[in-house]
Amino acid sequence: GVVKEVPKRRGYGGDIAFIDWVNFTIGEESLGVIDAAIDRDAVTDNQMCCCLSGRLTEIFGFGITAKREKGANFYTSSWVIGDDWGMVCHGGNRGTIMITLNGTGCTAAKEGWELRLKTFLETCKRARLTRIDFARDDYTGQTYSVDKADQDHTDNLFNCGGRNPDCEYRGNWKNPNGKGRTFNVGNRSNGKFCRVYEKGRQLGDKTSNWTRIEVEFKSVDKVLNFDMLLVPGEYLAGAYPAFNWINDRQERIHTTMKVVTATVDKAVEFIRHQGGVIISALVDYYGVELFLKKVCREGVAKFTKLPNHHLSPPAIHQLAS
Repeated sequence: GVVKEVPKRRGYGGDIAFIDWVNFTIGEESLGVIDAAIDRDAVTDNQMCCCLSGRLTEIFGFGITAKREKGANFYTSSWVIGDDWGMVCHGGNRGTIMITLNGTGCTAAKEGWELRLKTFLETCKRARLTRIDFARDDYTGQTYSVDKADQDHTDNLFNCGGRNPDCEYRGNWKNPNGKGRTFNVGNRSNGKFCRVYEKGRQLGDKTSNWTRIEVEFKSVDKVLNFDMLLVPGEYLAGAYPAFNWINDRQERIHTTMKVVTATVDKAVEFIRHQGGVIISALVDYYGVELFLKKVCREGVAKFTKLPNHHLSPPAIHQLAS
């Protein structure tokens, strides 16, 4: 009885953008655990999650790895997916399970996960996409920028048939200071919300012109079709008239490498600023080799790890077996 909009799409390929966040829900009966049990109450959360963990591993390459202390999103219990790459929520909410895959999880997931997820959802009961974010990067800022987005809004190019949506400025627009600016269009409580921001500067590179476009779709007032998982570029290009220019290929791995590079540069700048003088004095005193032996310790800095499903901690269904 409620009218819902179906997101518009344009006839470009599916690889001109990438998915940067996805939420979906399924009925707990989709896993088959309940059907096999005589008494629904006899099925424990752990049994349910072990079964789901195996399914998620088939789809993403990683499963449920730990239980969180509290519930989330109005569910009574919640679990971590992979290396903090998402979350599973269960308990209450009419017997549904909510799965969230964040941006890092989308990067870490095994190639082809979008099609496997679509196939899985089509076989589930009460399956719904409740949020999906599409992103595109312009590494030079020459094609699109926060200033271009601002002008497009002035030119009514974010108007999709009604009134021009609200806009919001974040960061120092009067005197840009290298920390990055953001231009938001719409309201996050609605079914569609756009962010255009200076991604490189957000990561710490004060001279970077790397700009990211993100459009967040929610099922608040929209029907999110499962085929949105396969052609993100078509839906990003169709989100607003301002994005009709989007038509060339987007490489996710290139974006990932740029994130790591920018983060490493930021770490070096932090060390130089916080301890550069002391390090210089200690190197003079000990010499480089002995100094490094004294201050370095084993381990992998989290910011240097490329998100990859092979690096996920063991899933609970694997430990159980």
